[in-house]
Amino acid sequence: KSSEPNRIKLPKNVVLGNVEFPAEQFSMRHYYTDNQTFASQLFAKSRKKNPPLPSSESGTFPILYTTIHNGVVDYDEKMNPDYDVNFKSIDAATLIENPSLFSSAIKNNIIIVGHLGRNKFDVEDCFPVPTDTNDVVNRLPVMHGPVIHANALSNMLDNQFFSSPNSLISVLLTNFIMFVLIFLIIQHPMKIYLIAGLVLISLFWIWFSLYLMEYKMYIQVGSTLVGLLILEEFIEVFDPFVVRIYNKVKKTYLNFKK
Repeated sequence: KSSEPNRIKLPKNVVLGNVEFPAEQFSMRHYYTDNQTFASQLFAKSRKKNPPLPSSESGTFPILYTTIHNGVVDYDEKMNPDYDVNFKSIDAATLIENPSLFSSAIKNNIIIVGHLGRNKFDVEDCFPVPTDTNDVVNRLPVMHGPVIHANALSNMLDNQFFSSPNSLISVLLTNFIMFVLIFLIIQHPMKIYLIAGLVLISLFWIWFSLYLMEYKMYIQVGSTLVGLLILEEFIEVFDPFVVRIYNKVKKTYLNFKK
C-alpha cells in the first residue's frame, strides 16, 4: 500500500486554481498575485502562458473592476442600462436545452461556470464590492465569487492594473503633508477653524484618491485619515509644552546674552 494520500486523478487537459480571496477585507478589493489562482489558471490555459501580474510586497493586487453592482446581466436583457458594462450571464438549464442559440456567445470566449444566485436574497458565495451602486458604506454582499474572478481575469487579459506607489514613500509623504497642514491650521486660536480645516483636508484627500483611480493609481486613505486625527490630538496635547519649552529657552538665551 502506498503511504501517499489518495488523490483525484484529473484528465490531462484539466488544471486546478485557487478560488480563495485574500482574507481580512470587508469589501473585495484585492486578488492574489500568484499563478495558482483561478483567474491566473484560466489565463494560462487560454493564452498558453502565465499572466502579466504586478509585483507586490503583500502578494495581492487591487482589482480594477470593469463591472458595477452585481457585475452581471442576462444575455437577452439588452435594454438593461448596464448591458454594455457588465458580464453576460446565461442560465445553465437554458443553455443545455438550446445550445445552438448561444453558440456565437460561447465560441472563442472564456466561460466561467458558477453560482450567481436565484434572487437578491441568495448571498451564498456573495461579497461586498467597492463598485456597489446602492450603498457607499455598510455595503451588502452583491457580487458573487465567479464575477469577482472574472474581473480579475479581465485585468490580466487587458494587462490593465492599478499602480500603487511605493508603500514607505507613500506613507512618509502623506504623513509629512498632513503634519504640515495640521500644524498650520492648529496655530489658529479658534477650535472651529481647526475642525473645519480637518474636514476640508479629509474631503480633499478622499477626492484626490478617487481622482487618481481615473489614472489607475491606487492609494489607501483610511489609515491616513485615522492617523490624521491621532496626529491632530497629539499636537494639541503637546502644543502647550512646546510653547513653554520654547519660552523658557528664549528667556534663558536672552539672559545669557545680557
